[in-house]
Amino acid sequence: MSVETDLIDYLETVTAVTTYVSDRIYCDKRDQGDALPAITIHTLFGGEQHHLTGAAGYATPRIQLSVWSANRPEALNIREALRGALQGYSGTWGSTTTIGGVQFESGPFMYEPDETGGDQGTYHQPIDLTIHYQQP
Repeated sequence: MSVETDLIDYLETVTAVTTYVSDRIYCDKRDQGDALPAITIHTLFGGEQHHLTGAAGYATPRIQLSVWSANRPEALNIREALRGALQGYSGTWGSTTTIGGVQFESGPFMYEPDETGGDQGTYHQPIDLTIHYQQP
């Protein structure tokens, strides 16, 4: 398993998050017609750590979560649910991923207008995570 897959599996167990997005948590992209709200996960860099003789056995990847919603209050509520579930987290995701800590940083809040010029744009809240975990 990957840390991204384990993160999705973990978030799908957090009621404060699934109350809003159900199982609409995707790696990289969501299909245009999929319902909102939703979360996408993007790995910004892997963060593998090394000693002079090889792998150090831990990584600190930077992963971006993107919250997508049809309205601003809902997007803000999802951000807060994610912050509550992730900021300072340590424990196990999946059966093997040991998390030492998670740093949580919200990015700028954005509104993306409808491509056809309509009134139904999408609210977007990017969140950067630095995840400290042991590599198997």
